[in-house]
Amino acid sequence: MARQGRLHVPNETYYVRDALSQELEVLVPRAGQPHTGAELRHIAAHRIQFESQLHAVTRRWGATVHAHCWLPNKALLLIGVSCVPLDVILHSLHGNFSRYLHRNAGITGRPYPARYHAMVIDAEEFLLDFAREIFLAPVAARLCEDPLAYEHSALHAWAGGPTPLFLRQSALRRAFAQRGIRTPIDLGTFLKQPPRFGFQAFLRRGSSSDRRIAGNLLFVRKVRAKSEHVRSVSRLSSTEPVLRWVTQYLGIDGEDDPGKRQGEIRELTRALAAWLITCCGSVSLSQVARWFQCGKSTLHTHIKQHCEQYPEVFNSHTFAKFGAFLETLNLLEPVRPTANRPTPQEQPRSPPVS
Repeated sequence: MARQGRLHVPNETYYVRDALSQELEVLVPRAGQPHTGAELRHIAAHRIQFESQLHAVTRRWGATVHAHCWLPNKALLLIGVSCVPLDVILHSLHGNFSRYLHRNAGITGRPYPARYHAMVIDAEEFLLDFAREIFLAPVAARLCEDPLAYEHSALHAWAGGPTPLFLRQSALRRAFAQRGIRTPIDLGTFLKQPPRFGFQAFLRRGSSSDRRIAGNLLFVRKVRAKSEHVRSVSRLSSTEPVLRWVTQYLGIDGEDDPGKRQGEIRELTRALAAWLITCCGSVSLSQVARWFQCGKSTLHTHIKQHCEQYPEVFNSHTFAKFGAFLETLNLLEPVRPTANRPTPQEQPRSPPVS
């Protein structure tokens, strides 16, 4: 039987188990093994680099990490996507982190030898159940006895620890508030509670009608319908309409500003336009750079810098506004992926190297 292709569903949440090679120990130390001070510092450096790159790729591609937990060679994530497929986001993360490990950790093989596991989850029903599964993972791995004290988990941040840059806690905070969970004592009680009926079956094998989805039949039908109406901006032939929209969206009146200010506005405008175009469809960064008559690496650098500098602009709200604008110009067209493994033409474009 042919392997099913990745399922891209905009504005949904995925549960991800992303494993590195078994012999690697690059995120946290293994339990029950002695480590020298130098080894612990190296592992900490690798983890910091991984978190930095996760922050960069989620900013670059408009994704949101709701919860996480690090094991020695495995990352567990609850991640929400927008217009960009999860496959592109993790491909970018894997490529960047693999190059880092090859350069700095002396690794010669493939750090990611197998496919990552991902399921679209019914966040309204099972968000907290999947979060609890992630939070209890270090206990099951014998890395700790109290999950609230485990530093490399979103639970520790929620309970008052430092919040990593890549983590967005709003969705879990709303879900916790709806369940009356407000204190570490409430969290401890929640962690001991059994999950909703049917959760364990979904966790092991997904829905009976589609293993890529964790939810009931109505949710499966909704997700499949959304995945069949994914749209791209392949009809776009220049950046002119996008630049006009970006200028208006940023509130730039079009008057020439002298000196450095004019160059800063031009960089921001181009960076936002390129970010929106490349995140919304099949137009590559190389093509956008040719339209702007500039270098691809320069444009990518500007996008990366402005994503960090202006998070209030480079976010899902801007995506939604831009999508409505494209609707008015009839520039979006449907992309209908096949049910089985996609052909090379259907594979997402490789993102630029961060």
